[in-house]
Amino acid sequence: MTIRSAPRPPSPAIARLAQCSSRDVGSPAWWARLARHLDELAEELAELDSEGLAGRIRAVAPDLGPSADEVASLDRDLRDGVARMRTEVADNAGSVEPGFRVAHAVDRLLEAARSLHEMSDTLVQTAQAREPRPA
Repeated sequence: MTIRSAPRPPSPAIARLAQCSSRDVGSPAWWARLARHLDELAEELAELDSEGLAGRIRAVAPDLGPSADEVASLDRDLRDGVARMRTEVADNAGSVEPGFRVAHAVDRLLEAARSLHEMSDTLVQTAQAREPRPA
């Protein structure tokens, strides 16, 4: 059973969302970019199989199971956060006033996404080191 061949590269959606969070806050273009990049991040997260990864890690290194479950839980929380933020963007689009509050919330979401990415890659590398090598 192979965990993954290499750590994932940094997320393009996270990078685009980070650029969006500080430019032209509250402008119509900012709201549109923010919505588009949140949708991209949601799609990226949907392609990940954190539950499946957790199962593979538990099979290779059962002692890493709690960490794998934590990564899967954080992934679910991040998906929920992105969905809530996308709804907030849709509800406030075009308004300047809530822009800075939303930008700060996006910054917190980005921090969570980066942390999850790092935790996931560290966990994968640890599990790979314990994976039996083919003879």
